[in-house]
Amino acid sequence: MAVISVTSPKGGAGKTTTATVLSTILAERGQKVILIDADPNEAVTRWASRTEVAPPNLTVLPVANEQKFVSQLDELTGRAEFVILDLEGRASRTVANATALSDFVIIPVKGSQLDAEQATRHIELIHDQERVIRRPIPFGLLFTQTHPAITPKTQAFVAGAFKDNGEPVFSVQLCEREAFRAIFSFGGTLAGLKGKGVGGLAKAIENADAFVDEFLARLAGGSERAAA
Repeated sequence: MAVISVTSPKGGAGKTTTATVLSTILAERGQKVILIDADPNEAVTRWASRTEVAPPNLTVLPVANEQKFVSQLDELTGRAEFVILDLEGRASRTVANATALSDFVIIPVKGSQLDAEQATRHIELIHDQERVIRRPIPFGLLFTQTHPAITPKTQAFVAGAFKDNGEPVFSVQLCEREAFRAIFSFGGTLAGLKGKGVGGLAKAIENADAFVDEFLARLAGGSERAAA
């Protein structure tokens, strides 16, 4: 069972979209997935309450309280190939424990200096947890809500700064697509939006598949810091 945390200290960075897209694509590929809603905004829980939400091998669960969170993950061992955590956007005991228990951490980040600074805060938390548990915690920075054809100078500067510091940045970005917003209106998966008049759906599905492919490659490769 692989535990995957999707986290950023900054609100609006795309955590819930990333976690939901990753979970649904993996489930559609036949993997058993448990998606845990650990964000007080409960966007995943609301999404899961809508009809035709997900493949039958995707389960959405609320997070246990901070005192029981580690036990909750222990109890899920063997029930799924992937446990994906949509974490809250603040430093907390749950976030720290989730980071320490993760096989991979995805840090969504938009192409702004404010987002970059907050992402750097979580990288520091990862390094702190690595020292506590005495093992590397593989992670990757994922640019979200980007333009599919144009890279603004600020985004290019931020991405270059991360790479200059040796931080792993996903080659694939989750672009700004209507379909990524529409799944939270209609419920279900990207594939389930077919026939509902959502613009650019094919491109969104292609984008999501490419992201999941790269995620799986990075997960299999372990720590990507040296290779990214």
